[in-house]
Amino acid sequence: MWKNVVGSLTLEADAQILKELCVMQVVANGLATVCTVDAVDFVGVTLEDGDSAAPFAVPIQFSGIARCQSNGAAAMNPRDQVALAAAGQVKTRAIADGATNRTIIGRCLSIAAATANLIVYVQLHPFHIFST
Repeated sequence: MWKNVVGSLTLEADAQILKELCVMQVVANGLATVCTVDAVDFVGVTLEDGDSAAPFAVPIQFSGIARCQSNGAAAMNPRDQVALAAAGQVKTRAIADGATNRTIIGRCLSIAAATANLIVYVQLHPFHIFST
């Protein structure tokens, strides 16, 4: 079992956000929403399901070891760089290819097959890496 020192906060979201998804903050209205691929406004990972009614409060972990949902595009292994995928999920990703902006949120600590919605443990970087 993983022991974790959690840095967390609660944000208001634009709708209910389920647990183990990556969230970002929308600059225009300040509300949290599910991350998109390589979003630069990554805030953290939801600890549990957010409220199902307005104001949609959701607890978010921004440091430590987080439980995240894999998008299933490829197998994930310990030490893999973890980036944002669609719908708040995560994927393994090379740091840079010279053409694509990437938001590396941490390192994978567990193993997951190339199957969507599997849980992987990710050591969140205190400062997320934006690389091209």
